[in-house]
Amino acid sequence: MSVSLKSLGLAAAVAIGALLPSYAVAQEVTLTIGSDAPALDIEHWLSDGHGQFEPVKKFEADKVYVVEFWATWCGPCIASMPHLAELQEQYGEKGVQIISVSDEDLETVNGFLALKVQGDEEGRKYSELTSAYCLTTDPDQSVYTAYMEAAGQNGIPTAFVVGKDSKIEWIGHPMELDSVLEKVVDGSWDREAHIASFKAQQEFDAVLGEVFALAQTGEIDKALKLLDEKSAVIEDADMRRQINFIRLNVLMSAPDQGARFAEVAMAAVKESDGDLMSVLNIGFMVHNAIETGVTEDADLIKSVRAEVEKITEYPDEDMKSFVYYLRANMQIHDGDKAAALKTIDEALKFAPEELKQELTAMRERVEAEQ
Repeated sequence: MSVSLKSLGLAAAVAIGALLPSYAVAQEVTLTIGSDAPALDIEHWLSDGHGQFEPVKKFEADKVYVVEFWATWCGPCIASMPHLAELQEQYGEKGVQIISVSDEDLETVNGFLALKVQGDEEGRKYSELTSAYCLTTDPDQSVYTAYMEAAGQNGIPTAFVVGKDSKIEWIGHPMELDSVLEKVVDGSWDREAHIASFKAQQEFDAVLGEVFALAQTGEIDKALKLLDEKSAVIEDADMRRQINFIRLNVLMSAPDQGARFAEVAMAAVKESDGDLMSVLNIGFMVHNAIETGVTEDADLIKSVRAEVEKITEYPDEDMKSFVYYLRANMQIHDGDKAAALKTIDEALKFAPEELKQELTAMRERVEAEQ
C-alpha cells in the first residue's frame, strides 16, 4: 500500500502545490490590469527592508510596488521568498517596494519566521531571509478581499505590480516578476498590450469556476460539456494541458467516472511530451485516483510509470525527491515491489527530512507485504 499525497504536508506543497490550478465559484471581477490599486490597510508589518521602508497605506506617485500574497502553509510561497529578497535588493534603490501579505494570525506567522530556512547553507531563519522586504500579515483579510477576491484570483502565491501612476500593471506568479519589474521601472512596459490577454484569462477562469460548481453538485456531464465548449478553440499546448488537468479534477470528484478518468488521463500522458511538470501533475493525480478507488486501470498505471521513469533531469533536489517518490508509488501500483524498494533506497540518499519519513514508512509497508 502506498502513501496518499495528502499526508505529505509542507514538503508535498513545495513540489506540487503550484502545479494544479485552483478555482472558486465564479465571481464578478472588479480589479484587473489598468485598475486603480486599492489602498492598503495592513494590520501587522513584520519587516521593513532593514529600515528602508515605512508602512504603506496609499501608494506614492513615481514609485513601484509589488503586493504579493502568501501563507506559511504554502510551499510555492516559501520557495519564492529568496527570489523576492533578491528582487528587493536589486530594485530597492530604483523606487520599488515589495510588500508580502499573509492573512494568518500574528502568532502563526511569527512561529514560521522563527524556523530555519530549509537547505540554507548559512543556517538563516525565515525572519532573516524575508527581512530584505516588507513581510506583513493582515488577519481580517481586508487586503486579500480588495486584491485577490476582486481580481478573481484563488491561488497563492500571487503578485500584483502597482505602477508609478498607482494602477495595476501586472498580476501573476512572483517567480515571473523579473522582466515585468524591469520594464515597469524603466517605463517600457506596455500595459495596454497586456490588458487584453489578461482579461481573456480572467474570463476563462470564471468559466472554470462554473465548471467546478457544476462538478460539486454532481453534474459531471454538464461540467465537461461546458469545459469542452469553452476550450474548443484553444490551440496553445500549455493551456490544453491545463484543461486536461481540469478534466481529471472534475472526473475525480465522481466515484463512478473511473473509465472516463482513465481515458482522459491516458490522453494527457500522451500530450505531456515528457514535460516534467505535466508528468508530475498527471502522475500524482493518477496516484491519488488509485488511492481513493477512482481507477485501477493497468494500462494507465504502466503508462504513467514509464513516463516517470524517463525523467532524468531535475531543476533541484526537492523536485528530484518527489519524482522518485512518485516513481516508487507507480511501481507499487504496477505490482513491482522490488523496483519500488530500489527506488526508495535511492531517494533516501537525498530526500528532505519530512519526505524521508514518508519514504521510510512506505518501505516498511512494502517489505511487510512481500
